[in-house]
Amino acid sequence: MFEKELQSAVDAAKQAGGVVRELCKKGAVERWRKKDGSWVTRADILAEKEINRVLVSALGRPVIVSEETAPPKGWVESDEVWFVDPIDGTAELVAGRDEFTINIGLSRGGVPVLGVIYAPLREELFIGVDGVGAWEEKNDERFTLSFGEGKLADETGKLRFVVSRSHDHPKLVSFLETLGAEKIVKLGSTLKACEVVRGNVDAYVSLNYASQWDTCAAEAIVRVAGGVFTDLSGRAIDYRSGELGVKGMLAASPAVHASLLKEVRVLWPEREKYGKRRKWHAEG
Repeated sequence: MFEKELQSAVDAAKQAGGVVRELCKKGAVERWRKKDGSWVTRADILAEKEINRVLVSALGRPVIVSEETAPPKGWVESDEVWFVDPIDGTAELVAGRDEFTINIGLSRGGVPVLGVIYAPLREELFIGVDGVGAWEEKNDERFTLSFGEGKLADETGKLRFVVSRSHDHPKLVSFLETLGAEKIVKLGSTLKACEVVRGNVDAYVSLNYASQWDTCAAEAIVRVAGGVFTDLSGRAIDYRSGELGVKGMLAASPAVHASLLKEVRVLWPEREKYGKRRKWHAEG
């Protein structure tokens, strides 16, 4: 199931990763600010071109929604849509850290069914395929990713959290501390969701506005591994709604997600009092 799609996504991620590594070896990557104030670099642009080239070459005419290019006209009418973030965690790349990823996700009927996340400088590859399973590949080894029974971190119920290194709201950490957090890790990009699936932390909580190219691959991996990935109010993300925006993120095992949701869902109404809302509605 999804053999051709998976191989194409892995090839695209690794080839784009090679392009990014070469740019990083040459030193500072050319960068500039987008209209929303976020960073974009030459690596983002070239990686996106390489991913699109590989997917089109392998799959014919896939429908691709990618961060650095306007969505194709009529994409919401397609049953299968690829969501691509050529560099997730551009702020980390700009800062000279290795905590950025290449995200390639496939949705079918509005539900993520395949996810590939590749950290090119770490050479870590995370994969989730509906009906097959989730796993990590590194140094020619393969490790199964699964939430198992989804128990809390320990008998006291204290949880370990991962949050954004560069972007999250300043009130988030203090709020998690009031919940009795055992540990709060700060990390860049979709590696945060990967840390949850690895079992190194219990939950990923974000107060960020995000986009579906940020979430599709990660949600596929979390979901296939037996976890739950929603927006911060607990709503499922509909990848065929035409509304590309995602209001915060919560990823965890089913048990942890359920226990946390009633606590963290109160954060979003307050979050909307701050910051500038992005224009998310899909064009075309």
